[in-house]
Amino acid sequence: MKGWQIFIHSVRQVFGNFEAALRVSGLLYLLQAALSVIFDLSILQDEAAMRAEIMAGTFNWAAVLLVLVVSVVTSLWIAVGWHRYVLLVEQAGLLPPFRGELMLKYFGKSLAVGVIVLVIASVAGFVAGMLYPPLAPMVTMLVALMIGNRLSVILPGSAVGKPTSLSEGWAATSGDNGTFLALSVIMLVVFSVIQLPAVYILNSVPLLAFIWSLGTGWLFLMISISIITTLYGHYIEKRALV
Repeated sequence: MKGWQIFIHSVRQVFGNFEAALRVSGLLYLLQAALSVIFDLSILQDEAAMRAEIMAGTFNWAAVLLVLVVSVVTSLWIAVGWHRYVLLVEQAGLLPPFRGELMLKYFGKSLAVGVIVLVIASVAGFVAGMLYPPLAPMVTMLVALMIGNRLSVILPGSAVGKPTSLSEGWAATSGDNGTFLALSVIMLVVFSVIQLPAVYILNSVPLLAFIWSLGTGWLFLMISISIITTLYGHYIEKRALV
């Protein structure tokens, strides 16, 4: 099954190049985590408390904006660095080279993909909710992953200086919907299972839960970027899945 091959290839991409993965992403990811801890944005997970602070005028908008901007910039930095390492064998030191122009182009393409995915997944979720409400969240997530993975095949091209249009990416992946459905299901199941210990086992020990979430967050980030890299290599550059 090609969906499973793509997933396993991407996991091996990370763990087979573990030192390089840490060089590309380690310090930048820790910066994201450190800012989240420093400004304690856990309130974002409590809608009622957040609404109360907003109404009282005490919500820390500046902290949220700072963390958001830093997270976006560092994630783009990591993604471009990892794509270039895998596809061009570009080495990183303590940090990957900062390529602002490529990161900006990558952000633009990501934004376009995100808007399209949001619209299509929302419509699919709405229809599913009308037919059978309990399935709506799952349908929304699966559609978002399927469309997101298909369209994201264009992103690495921006990182390596070989722009690929949305239409070209869509055409390159046409006829392989079964593969993308399987890949999306695998991602959803594996990522959900990995999160279970933090929710059901480590929840009573906040420090251990935080460490687990920190590690799994990095793993999700790197595997997700690697999946996009693998998709680009296979569908755009016609590389074999080995």
